[in-house]
Amino acid sequence: MARFRVSTLLDGLIAGLAAAAVVATIVFGGIAAVSRQSTLVLVVTIAYPVADLLLVMLVVGFFAVSGWRPGRAWLTLGAGMLIQGFADAVYLLQAAAGTYVEATWLDWLWLVSFALNAAAAWQISREPKAPTEDWRALATPATATLLAAGVLGSQSLSGEHRVAVVLALAAIGLATLRTSLTFREVRGLAEVRRQALTDDLTGLPNRRSLNRAIDERMAEGVPFALMLIDLDGFKEINDTLGHSVGDTLLALVGRRFGDARRASDHLARLGGDEFALLAGGPLDKEGAMTAARNILDSLTAPFPLDPVLVTMEASVGIAMFPAHGTSASQLLAYADVAMYNAKRGHVECVLYDPRFNAHSVDKLTAVGELRRGLARGELVVYYQPQVDLLTGELVGLEALARWAHPERGLLAPAEFLHLVEHTNAMRPFTDQLLSQVLSQLQQWSGGALSVPISVNIAAPSLVDVGFPSTVSTLLREHEVSARLLVIEVTENAVMADADRAVHILERLRDIGVLVSIDDFGTGMSSLQRLRSMPVDELKIDRSFVTNMVDDDRDAASVEAAVTLGRRLRLRVVAEGVESVAVRAELIALGCVRAQGYLYSAPLPAAALEQWAGRRDTSPGRHPDAASQLPNVSA
Repeated sequence: MARFRVSTLLDGLIAGLAAAAVVATIVFGGIAAVSRQSTLVLVVTIAYPVADLLLVMLVVGFFAVSGWRPGRAWLTLGAGMLIQGFADAVYLLQAAAGTYVEATWLDWLWLVSFALNAAAAWQISREPKAPTEDWRALATPATATLLAAGVLGSQSLSGEHRVAVVLALAAIGLATLRTSLTFREVRGLAEVRRQALTDDLTGLPNRRSLNRAIDERMAEGVPFALMLIDLDGFKEINDTLGHSVGDTLLALVGRRFGDARRASDHLARLGGDEFALLAGGPLDKEGAMTAARNILDSLTAPFPLDPVLVTMEASVGIAMFPAHGTSASQLLAYADVAMYNAKRGHVECVLYDPRFNAHSVDKLTAVGELRRGLARGELVVYYQPQVDLLTGELVGLEALARWAHPERGLLAPAEFLHLVEHTNAMRPFTDQLLSQVLSQLQQWSGGALSVPISVNIAAPSLVDVGFPSTVSTLLREHEVSARLLVIEVTENAVMADADRAVHILERLRDIGVLVSIDDFGTGMSSLQRLRSMPVDELKIDRSFVTNMVDDDRDAASVEAAVTLGRRLRLRVVAEGVESVAVRAELIALGCVRAQGYLYSAPLPAAALEQWAGRRDTSPGRHPDAASQLPNVSA
């Protein structure tokens, strides 16, 4: 049974009373004419119109409740009841006047009404729907009020039929109540609609409001810009200072953005730390970039958050109408792609370029395959040895992920890692990689391969405040000493969000995990920043090491890195050692740890065990790796 509001039920009652008042005006006049007859005749005479009156109220009232769409069953039943009521009324009037004659058309009306009532039972009854609240909301009470007023007017002239007067007064009273309820519902509906289009936290319009505004602007046909604005570093503030402080910051940011926008701009909060600005047109690309910079400039002043002052930055992606898209969904998607590229390139504002989406379908497909591959155990770990250049002793291993793709074969990180660095597959990938490495360390415990293993961690993990806790949990689960795990991070990954990255690295070191800067020399870290980083090791990038014998500039770079590492009391490891000459040069510079094909290519665990079992680590004994390596793909 459909649920109806009080106002809808009142519609039915009002309509029924008004109809009853009209019927009473017509019918009860005949009752007075027979009121002087016997009691039995009077009771029988009154019973018919009273029953008909109730039927009329029932039918009209239900029609009103159902929004005047009652369905075939009730239409048939209502027609039968109304015809029966009409026939009874005519009979009463004729009987009062003494003109009733049997076997006339009146008898056929009763037969038709009985047939319709019977036919109604065979109709398929559909559940009535509550009427919608539009201009028709007041139609029923207004019509009923007019009918009731007409009845009162006619009775004021004749002064008869008190029943009709009472029914008409009741209809008018309820109609007045219904009108007041309608106004209250309208106010409530307006408030609900306002809330449906407003973000509770900031008071700004929400995504639904933005979509509506975009559609309206597109209907005008004037070029405009849609900007998606994502705050940088908000998650750290939320996790560190608490959600209430984060909510306060979002409200303050929303106020700043609101003050910085133009009168023709539509600002909205889409959720989380993401905002949108619909910049009014006509607007070209240069104008859009200017509007975006005005928004970004509003973040320059720090935000007072108890107990600290916080400076915020943001990344903005811009899509233009109609150049980039002709629908709200297209513009939002393309602005999001542009914002992603702004974050990835560490620039404040990026205008959408169709080339961004050149491989989007392939990328989504590959990410889906990788997720399924992780679930199927297709992630494989290879290990490359790190040795002491003076003794040849195995001093460490670097773990390198491989994807055993069922169709494309064994894939190196360069072929798939970029797919997950900015998706929610990054965390399960990292967790599974660490779990496999620690499981292998547990198996090798106490043996020749029980040495520290380095695991390269991508930039997203350096802004994940839960990452250190995950590492600690995995170490406990596999019963592995934290000193056997080395977390490798690149310079660029650290510098992308240096303050947050340093905080994560400090927590890792508190656990006991060692930290290594990978690909050192290729990034843009300053000496001051490096000096303050919680780091235990520098790994000199292979691009400098491999050709250092033949290139003086590479040799100078390696020498500078070795000297810097020693002065900062850091362990230095050279990557890419592929010849005895390079080994000798590194030893001369004071670098005594290295990895490269001179010793071994990356190997799966079983092949590494074979390699460790047959190698000769006598001083000065460093055979070419090719003579002792199995035929394994790197």
